[in-house]
Amino acid sequence: MAFTPLQSFRLDTDLSYDEVCRRVGQVIGPPRGLNPLAGRSEPYLGSYEGGRFAARRDAYAFGAPKPTISGKVAADGTGSTLHLRMRPGLVADIFMVGTILLFATDLIRRFIAAARGGATLVEVIGDSVVVLMGAFLFVALFQVYLTVSIRSESRKSREFFAELIEAKHVGALGPENQTHGA
Repeated sequence: MAFTPLQSFRLDTDLSYDEVCRRVGQVIGPPRGLNPLAGRSEPYLGSYEGGRFAARRDAYAFGAPKPTISGKVAADGTGSTLHLRMRPGLVADIFMVGTILLFATDLIRRFIAAARGGATLVEVIGDSVVVLMGAFLFVALFQVYLTVSIRSESRKSREFFAELIEAKHVGALGPENQTHGA
C-alpha cells in the first residue's frame, strides 16, 4: 500500500557472498506455526532461500507491530551487499483498509438513508462531516503510530544485520531505489 511506511537500506561488507548468506541463514528460523511459545534460538522467524529472505523479528512486545523484512544478498566486486526492505505486516494493512472501508460504508449508508427519508443535503453533510473528521483523525493517528513503531523496529533490525555481517557502510535508499526485487 502506498500510504504505509517503508524503509529500505543497503549494507555493504567486505565478507564474501557465501559468508553473508551463511550468517543470515543462521539467524532466520522457521515460523512458529500454531505454537507461539515454542522455543527458538533464532532472533528472526521466516523463510530463507538462495540469498533471499522474508522474516520478522521474533519479539513478542505488545503494542508494537513488527515490520516484515525482505532482503537480498548480492555479490559485488569487493565483497557483498545486503539489501533490506522493511514494511508493516499484512495485519496492519488489513486493519488500515478495513477501517477506511468501515467509515466509507457508514458514509454511504448515511447518504442512502437521507435520500430515502427526504433529508436535505445540508443535513446529510452536517452529520457526515463529524464521521469524516473522526475517520480522518483515526487514520492519521494510526499512521503516526505505525510509522513511529515501524521505524523503531527497523532501526533495531538494521543495527542487528549491520553487526551480523560486519557492515562497513549502511545507507538508506531513497524512494527511487526501494524496489530491489526482494
